[in-house]
Amino acid sequence: MELDSTELSAAFTRMAGTLPPAAALSPAATYAPVETVGPALPARLTATIEVPKVSEEVIAPINAQALEVSAQVSQAGANSFIWLPTGQGIVLTTENGLALYNRGAAAQAVGLVQAERPFNLVFSAPLEALAWTGRDHSIYVWSLPEQRMLQTIANTQGAVTSLAFSPQTGRLAAATGEGQLQIWDASSGNLVSQWRLPGWITNLAFSPDGRLLGGADPANFLVHLLDASTGQLVRSLEWKEHASPALYGAYFSPDWSRVAWASRATIHIASAAAQEQGLDLLHEDFVSAVSWSPDGQMLASAAAATINGSFQPAVILWEAVTGRQVGVFAQPGAVLSLSFSADGRELAVLLNGGSLNILQVGQ
Repeated sequence: MELDSTELSAAFTRMAGTLPPAAALSPAATYAPVETVGPALPARLTATIEVPKVSEEVIAPINAQALEVSAQVSQAGANSFIWLPTGQGIVLTTENGLALYNRGAAAQAVGLVQAERPFNLVFSAPLEALAWTGRDHSIYVWSLPEQRMLQTIANTQGAVTSLAFSPQTGRLAAATGEGQLQIWDASSGNLVSQWRLPGWITNLAFSPDGRLLGGADPANFLVHLLDASTGQLVRSLEWKEHASPALYGAYFSPDWSRVAWASRATIHIASAAAQEQGLDLLHEDFVSAVSWSPDGQMLASAAAATINGSFQPAVILWEAVTGRQVGVFAQPGAVLSLSFSADGRELAVLLNGGSLNILQVGQ
C-alpha cells in the first residue's frame, strides 16, 4: 500500500504522549518537589495551575453533557502529557524538558526536569518512574521519589517509535524504527531480550496481566499481539474496511477486549479477540487524539466539528458500546492530545500552544 508520507508523519506526531494501559496506574505517595537537572530551564517553562476540588462523579454517558473546565495549565511549548497516579498530578513535555504539577492546594509546578526534546513519555507504577526518549534516541528513566535519573539507556537501533512499561514489573519495552523490539530492565539498564518485529510498530502497550505486547503496524493497517516473554507473534488483527492511506493509531481498551482504530475522520471499534465487523465513529474532520475511559464505557476523540453553525476544534465523547455521541465541547485551539485520569473523574485536553484544560462533571 502506498502511503501519503506527509499525512503519516503528521499523524504520528499527534500520537506523542499516549498513555499506557489504565491498569499500569495505581495510587502512590505524594512526590516531593523535583530539582532541575542540568542547566536552568528557560523562563518560558515556568507555569502555574489552578486546582479546585475534584468532582466525585466519574465521567459517564449519563453525565457527559455536564462537563466543564475545572482547572487550567498554561505551559508554553507543551506538546504532550501524562497523568500520574490518581490525585498525584500531571507531567507535560516541551522541547526543553518535563514540567511536573501536583494536584494539591499549592497549585504550583513542583518540578522541572531538563531533557532535550522528550518524546514517548510513559510512567511505571512499580518503579514510580518516568521514561522517555530523547533527541539522541537514548531512553531515559527518572525516579520520582528519588528525584534523580535511574538510567540512561543507549539505543543503536534507530528512532524509538513507542515505549511501554509492564504493569507488574520494571521492565520497559521499546519498539524501534529498525523493526526491533527491545525489553529492558529499567532499574539496571540491562537489555533482557531483543526480537525482530513483524513491522514498524507504534502505540506499544502491555496487556493488563503483562503476558502480551500489542502494537499498531500503520503501513499495513494491522495490530500485532506478541508473547511478552518470547516475542513470538500470537495473532494479528486487521482493519479491512477502511478508505484511508494512513492509519493514525490503534488503542486498546483498558481490559484489552476492544481496539479503537483511528484513521482520517473515522474511529473503528472492534473486538480484540475475533476478526469481526465493529462500530464506526464518524467525524467531520481528521481525528487528532483518542482516549478510552478507565472503565471502557466511553471514548473521547478530538476533531473539528460544527457547533452552533461554526466549524471549530472540538472534543467529542462517545458511548463505546453503542457508538452513540454523548457530548461535544468546543475548544479554543487545535487539540494535540487528551486523556482520562486513572479514576475516570477528569478528562485533560492539551491544546496547540501549551494550554491544558481539565474537564470534570459540573458541581
